[in-house]
Amino acid sequence: MDLIPAFELSIDKLPQDTRDSIRQINARHELDEYTCVALPLTRVSKEYLQIDFPQLTRSLMWKKPSLRDSLRVLKHERNVKGGSFMKIKSFFLKNLGLLEVLENPDNSVWIKENLWERYCDLRERLQRHCAEDHLPNAFFPGLNLMRRIEQPQVKRCIGVYLKKKRFCTRRPSRQW
Repeated sequence: MDLIPAFELSIDKLPQDTRDSIRQINARHELDEYTCVALPLTRVSKEYLQIDFPQLTRSLMWKKPSLRDSLRVLKHERNVKGGSFMKIKSFFLKNLGLLEVLENPDNSVWIKENLWERYCDLRERLQRHCAEDHLPNAFFPGLNLMRRIEQPQVKRCIGVYLKKKRFCTRRPSRQW
């Protein structure tokens, strides 16, 4: 286990547009999370920090069992497929889930019985973002996470795989 120093900050220390975005998310989802964590970006630079919102993320994902489970299934698919698909880090997949929650805040959408539909939604969203070469960060929409994957053919390969494997067109016959 790696120990990384982190600093907890109020969102008041962030740029105005970011503060406004976090306040809108809190208001829409009836939350009260106004802190972030600053982590060093040791691989990039000794001078830069990465801002993360772990408490807000947990609160957004709370009581959404089909989100948690659909992310697990998608991670499993990624791990089994391997190859280029492994370039899609868990953070990217969690971000996909957060984008879905931000668009669909109603907890009834995320009940366990909707696992198949939520898994297919996440899969289709990932395919679309790979094809568009653009995956916005849920909290910093101007940040394109797909830029972290340098080779365009990797994103195309993943997008083609997800499009070709169209098993989401029909619901499975047995209960998930």
